[in-house]
Amino acid sequence: MIAATRRALRGERGEGKIGAIIALLVVILVIHVGMQFIPFKIKVAEFEKAVETRLERLAGNLTNEEEFRDGIVKDAAEQEIPIGYDDIKVELVGSTWRFETRYTIVLGMIWGDWPQEVEIVRERPKF
Repeated sequence: MIAATRRALRGERGEGKIGAIIALLVVILVIHVGMQFIPFKIKVAEFEKAVETRLERLAGNLTNEEEFRDGIVKDAAEQEIPIGYDDIKVELVGSTWRFETRYTIVLGMIWGDWPQEVEIVRERPKF
């Protein structure tokens, strides 16, 4: 009986290695995705905040449409966001300023490129 128990214990030795390796690979993958995705989300949030601020100034007649577009392109360049003048749509609809843009940022992952589509649509009533 004791010999059978010892053989069973010897057979179990090292059984957790594959599970530990898989768990380690999952942890590494989650860290890699986080290191790529979190800075991307922060960059998008900061750009959206800049858009909100500039749109409020435009709605309050503190700036004109041309200065607004120049500022958006400048803010996008600072955040390394691929937006040009042609990608920005600004229009006055009734008494509301409407801003719209779409762009794609490609995140480089271990398994290849992961394109992220971003669309920003904001409206502010004109004062």
